Amino acid sequence: MLTERRTKLLINAGLISAIISIILFIVGTLTVMLLVEDHDFIKDVISVTGHDNPYAMYFNLTLLFSGVLMIPCFPAIYYNLKKEGDHKPKLSIALTISGTLIGPFLALAGVFNEGDFFVLHIIFAVGAYLFVIVAAILWGIYVKTMDKNSRYKQFKIWVLDYSVIFIIIICFLAYGIAMIFFQWFIWATLGILEKVTIYAFFIYFTLILARFLIIVNKKVTLDN
Repeated sequence: MLTERRTKLLINAGLISAIISIILFIVGTLTVMLLVEDHDFIKDVISVTGHDNPYAMYFNLTLLFSGVLMIPCFPAIYYNLKKEGDHKPKLSIALTISGTLIGPFLALAGVFNEGDFFVLHIIFAVGAYLFVIVAAILWGIYVKTMDKNSRYKQFKIWVLDYSVIFIIIICFLAYGIAMIFFQWFIWATLGILEKVTIYAFFIYFTLILARFLIIVNKKVTLDN
């Protein structure tokens, strides 16, 4: 059995590892895209910087290390929720599985670049995006079902976690309508749409991790 102190250290390590992962992903991918002279931020998707340029290796290593560093995150969230008494077995397990799979899929998208392993890269890159979306939806549901006295719900911003579900639905509807009636617009702006979506999700996720870190390291005084 892990002691209270070791459990806290492991949870902190998982959360901090994920924050480092996100910072590495954002800084690494943006830096490579800025260094590649012919990268079109509006039209080109992120993956095209993973081949046929002098900085491709750094881009792929960014995905690899970001993915590996992300793996401990959701198990840490799982144990923190359990420790806080907010454990909902089926929902928390589904959240942990979908969230944990983000890391390996992101890492493998870096191992198999778009140029040399197109099909495998698409599978892992799209898989990582889908697991991010599924985890975001499950987390929104989880937060909504938390007890109103939960320490996490002391942060009024928790409403954003639930609202993300509706933001995702609206985005999917807008994208679907655009694909039917305005395909030219989607293909002409696919790169910027992808970038904004990915970076927005990761920034949103960093806020969640920061709140968890505060909860984990703040002394409990609510019982008094």
